[in-house]
Amino acid sequence: MNTSIFAKTCLIVFCAAAIAAGGAYADQPSGESILRLQSLAAYPGLDEARLDAVGRAVGFRNWKQTADRRAAIAIDKSWLSSPELVTREATGHDVVDFDGVPCGKSQWTCARLVENAKALPSELPAQRREALLAMLSPEQRADSEFVKAYLARKLKRYRESQRYLLKGEMDVRFCLAPDCRAAHEHMLVAMIENALPTEGLIRTYAAGKRPKGLGDVSFSTESSSQDDMLIRFVRDNVSVSVRAHGCFVGEVLPLARKIEAALVGLPSLSSDQLLARRPALTMSSLVDEATPESGNLRAIACDISTPPGQELVSVRASVNGQSATISDGKVVLPEGKGAFQVVLTATSDELLVTRITKEFTVTE
Repeated sequence: MNTSIFAKTCLIVFCAAAIAAGGAYADQPSGESILRLQSLAAYPGLDEARLDAVGRAVGFRNWKQTADRRAAIAIDKSWLSSPELVTREATGHDVVDFDGVPCGKSQWTCARLVENAKALPSELPAQRREALLAMLSPEQRADSEFVKAYLARKLKRYRESQRYLLKGEMDVRFCLAPDCRAAHEHMLVAMIENALPTEGLIRTYAAGKRPKGLGDVSFSTESSSQDDMLIRFVRDNVSVSVRAHGCFVGEVLPLARKIEAALVGLPSLSSDQLLARRPALTMSSLVDEATPESGNLRAIACDISTPPGQELVSVRASVNGQSATISDGKVVLPEGKGAFQVVLTATSDELLVTRITKEFTVTE
C-alpha cells in the first residue's frame, strides 16, 4: 500500500473535520492530576500535555473498564462484503511492551488498483523534468549521454506509476493488550499520533460519532465528502482501528461490527490462561556447521511451537541488538569471538508473544 498517500488523505480528512467542528476544549480542572500512561511505556517524544488534553476531552477516565481478556484474531479480504474489489493485500506484525510484557500488533492492508485506460505518457511533464535536472551536478548536466540515460530511467518509472489507478485502500490494525486499561492507553496514544494541532484533534473527535454497540468504547470520523472513514474501538483487552478511503469506505462499519462479533465470540480468559497460550521457545547449544555457501557457520539451535489451533505469524531474532537471520531452526551468529546476547521473539496468529533472551560466549 502507498501509505504516504493514505496518510496524507487521512490527515486532510481530520483537518476538514476539525475546521467544521469548531469550538475549544476546556482547561484542566484545578487540582485534577495530569493523565499519564500506566501500562504502555512513554516513548521519547511523547507529548504528555497533548495526551492529557485529548484524553480529558474524550473522557478517557470514564471509559468502560472490563475484567475480560481475549485473544486477538486475523482477517483477510474474505471478511469484506465485496472481496473481489481487492487487487492487493498484505499483513505485517510487530510487538509492543506493556509493563515489560511483549504483546502483538498486526496491520492488514488492502487496495484496489485498476489499469489506466489512458495511453501512458511518452515523456515526462515539463515541471517534473526540470526538477529532476536540477538535482544533477553541473558536470552531470553537461554530459548529454548521461542526461539522456538518466531521463530515460525516470520516464520508465513515471510510466509505471501511471499504469494503474488507485480506487481505494483499507487499513485494519489490532493490538492485543494485557488488560482493558492497557488497550485504552494504546488507542489513546494512536489517536494523538498525527500532525493535527491538539485543539483541531479534539474538535475532530468531538464532532465524530460513537457507534452504538461497538466495543466498550468507540469513535468514528469521516470526511465531509464521505470518501474517507476511520473507526477506532476497544473490546476488552483488544484495540482495533479500521480505516478506509475510496471504494472501501462502505466496508468500514460492517467490518468493524464483524470484528467485534468475532472477538465477543471468543472465550473470556484469565491473565494466566492468556499467557499460557503464548508460543513456546527454547534456545539450546551453540552449533558449528560447515556449509558450502558460508564455510564454518556458528548458530544457536532453537525450538519454537504453538498450542494446538494456533499458527506462528512472525519469528524474529537479534544478536547484540542487531537483526539476525533464522535458518533451519537456528539463529545465525556473526563472525568473531566474544559474548553474544541472543533475543528470540515469536508471535502467534492470536497476537500472543513470547520473547526469550540468552547469553552465549564464543571462544574459538
